[in-house]
Amino acid sequence: MGMARFMELAMPVPPAYPGFARFGMEGVSGALDDKGKKQVPLRLSASLWKELVIWAQEDFRSLNCHIEYLLNESVKRRRKGKPAPPP
Repeated sequence: MGMARFMELAMPVPPAYPGFARFGMEGVSGALDDKGKKQVPLRLSASLWKELVIWAQEDFRSLNCHIEYLLNESVKRRRKGKPAPPP
């Protein structure tokens, strides 16, 4: 299956983000779970996975919840025009 076809089948495009059209993603659809969330396969290096697990445990979160939290924070920063803090 080609990448374009995969994108058609796998990725929903929220109607509030018409800018996706410039990436050729208009009309892309995908199934959401019962909580309205999209499942996304993610590949991480073993070292990054280990660091994220430790960090998530320190914040009393599951790894999945922590990754979602980090992504949400990153998007908020981007929208406000603030650069991400240095690593």
